[in-house]
Amino acid sequence: MKMSQSECTNLWQQANPSNSKGLTASQAKGYVSNFKAANPDGDATIDQTEWMSACNKGLITNTSSSGASSGASGKTSDRTPGDASPARTPGSTSAGAPGTDAGQTPEGTSDRTPN
Repeated sequence: MKMSQSECTNLWQQANPSNSKGLTASQAKGYVSNFKAANPDGDATIDQTEWMSACNKGLITNTSSSGASSGASGKTSDRTPGDASPARTPGSTSAGAPGTDAGQTPEGTSDRTPN
């Protein structure tokens, strides 16, 4: 996806916090999809002019994470893959699974009192 000049500049600053003259392939990793294409002079670094040109060609990507994810299935948990509403353990009730002394009292409070 092509970005605005402002976005390209912001990503250059993000990728180059030390304000060096150029970025090596390892420094540009995660931002540059094709280092060779983004570095037409073939030297060891991409300078800001090359970066902006590469960004205008769609070779620069924004890899920063927003924390949001679309998710493949729309589920909010991976605890039960493939089953949006799993059945309870056989024989379990709202008071807990059989054979355990943990659960809720009829009032809805925990009956896990330390001994």
